[in-house]
Amino acid sequence: MLSAFFIDRPKFAFVIAIVTIIAGLLAMRALPIAEYPELTPPQVQVSANYPGANASVVAESVAAVIEAEVNGVEGMTYMSSKSANDGSYTLTVTFSIETDGDTAQVNVQNRVSQAMPKLPEEVKRQGVTTEKTSTSMLMVISIYSPGGTYDSIFLSNYSSMLPLVLATDAGAAARVSVGLTVFGGMLLATILGVTFVPFLYVQLQRLRESVKSKKAEPPPATKPQQT
Repeated sequence: MLSAFFIDRPKFAFVIAIVTIIAGLLAMRALPIAEYPELTPPQVQVSANYPGANASVVAESVAAVIEAEVNGVEGMTYMSSKSANDGSYTLTVTFSIETDGDTAQVNVQNRVSQAMPKLPEEVKRQGVTTEKTSTSMLMVISIYSPGGTYDSIFLSNYSSMLPLVLATDAGAAARVSVGLTVFGGMLLATILGVTFVPFLYVQLQRLRESVKSKKAEPPPATKPQQT
């Protein structure tokens, strides 16, 4: 058993724990920004809200104005929009795959800024947001435990961190930092749990038994005094 191996070799367990911590600290400065190339075309989403307006009014007073300015932005391949009866408006602009997502967002934002003076005052008060987005499925990851070593709860704790670690859309930088921190902490805790915790438990058990044996020892016999 793996735990027994480290229990019998406490110094080796300490060395592995220390090396793991040092390797993690060194790897933090060498983490790549992007490991895989972009395989899906970048998209930029423009969102606005016109309270009290129906879909027809939104399409005429908001969609037509914004799309007239955004149409023809550099690198664009096509765009689609949705106007809802709750007054919401969403425009998704898709760019060619070689277009940089940050550059595309800036270009769309500049076009939207040109359309702002033509929008209704209520829409301008609510604000118009422009952000990168992607709804395409790039990868499917399956996690399982060979031989059923770990249960579903243990695996779900790790798998729930993967979307944060692999995030690439708007706000991904903050989520990746959180994901790497949590995932790294869970991984380190697992390594220490396999190596250091069993050794510490055995040492405490031995110390407890030693204290008990000393208390159970009979007091030394006293010699009778001669008169």
